[in-house]
Amino acid sequence: MNNLLIIKKSLALSMTIMLTLAILLSIVGSAMAQENRVAPGRNVPTASSQQQQGPTDPAEMEAFLNDLFAKDMEEHHIAGAALSVVKAGKLFFAKG
Repeated sequence: MNNLLIIKKSLALSMTIMLTLAILLSIVGSAMAQENRVAPGRNVPTASSQQQQGPTDPAEMEAFLNDLFAKDMEEHHIAGAALSVVKAGKLFFAKG
């Protein structure tokens, strides 16, 4: 019975971490999208002259996420996780 309680607590914690991450990514994405808006009548730089933000390739994303998740997953005894990242309307990265 005690093992069942531990499993339930671990599952609840892992779900909390995943939901928190999803909410955080949503908030950051929305804030960055609003930051890139330009007032009407102002000069808008072309796409080639804008500095791209965030990871530029899936390998860079994987390295970032491995560092981000490794410590928390070990500390909270989380067996696994799945994540997909969409960039510019296309699947940029997926790992599980």
